[in-house]
Amino acid sequence: VAGLDMVPIPMTVEGKVLKGVMRDLDAAHKVKKKPLGMRLLLVDAEPGEEIDLGMFGRTPVMDPVQ
Repeated sequence: VAGLDMVPIPMTVEGKVLKGVMRDLDAAHKVKKKPLGMRLLLVDAEPGEEIDLGMFGRTPVMDPVQ
C-alpha cells in the first residue's frame, strides 16, 4: 500500500496539524482511487533531529507544519 510510512514527527505536534495530514492523504486517495496507508511515529525529538529506527536506520524528524 502506498502512502506515508514510518514518518517520525514530534510528539508536540498540534492535533489540527495531524488532521490536516489525514485530510491530505484522504484527498490523494480520492484522486487516485486506491487504498493509501499512513504510519506516523510520534517521537520525543525536535524537527531536524535524527532518530534511530533500528533495522530501518537513522531518519530525520519531519516538521509537519512546513
